[in-house]
Amino acid sequence: MIEVVIIGGEGNGGVVASVIEEGNLMTNEELKVVGFLNDVEKEAIGGYPVLGGIQDWEKLGGHVKFIWAIHTIARNLGIHRARTKASIPEDRFITIIHKDTFVAPTAEIGIGAFIMRGCYVGPRARIGNHSMLMANVNFGHDSACGQCCHFSVGAIVSSYVKMGDYSDVTLGARVIEKVTVGNFAVVGACALATRDVGDGEVVVGIPAKFKRHIADWPPVVE
Repeated sequence: MIEVVIIGGEGNGGVVASVIEEGNLMTNEELKVVGFLNDVEKEAIGGYPVLGGIQDWEKLGGHVKFIWAIHTIARNLGIHRARTKASIPEDRFITIIHKDTFVAPTAEIGIGAFIMRGCYVGPRARIGNHSMLMANVNFGHDSACGQCCHFSVGAIVSSYVKMGDYSDVTLGARVIEKVTVGNFAVVGACALATRDVGDGEVVVGIPAKFKRHIADWPPVVE
């Protein structure tokens, strides 16, 4: 039995909890959610106890595994700051893949990634550490995303797409083949990205066009 603590809240965190509860996973090991870490919520989340803030991870036993479930769209820099501040070693994270999905044998799935029911991950695709694919996401062959990317329900990423870190392809959005999506970028709901998306850009529409930059852009260099 592997005890899992979810870092986040009832949104993405609740989805992760429900998948673990169902138990239909691409692993022979049994997982059990024992609680959440959350810097804002102090009461129970989805019936599970809040064990402390994110920084309290060190107080938990070394046997506990974590999964990062904080992916607030267009707040990508804030997620990056929280991840960096937490400084949780990679070997403390667990990868969770729903059994009712397709992952090609040649695909690479990063540490701490989460892949929900009904997804497709094509041949030679690469999913970065701590990235989340929600229900019915198609991630095409020879495409790659960096760490902490988030793909909302029904997102479609075609082949040979390159994505940076902390980027989002949101609800029903599509990215055509050979497009590059930068770091901290957002492809808005139902948008169709037919050309490259720059760092920190939010693009919307069909075809997708620049609307604005994400919150707190540009990043502060310390």
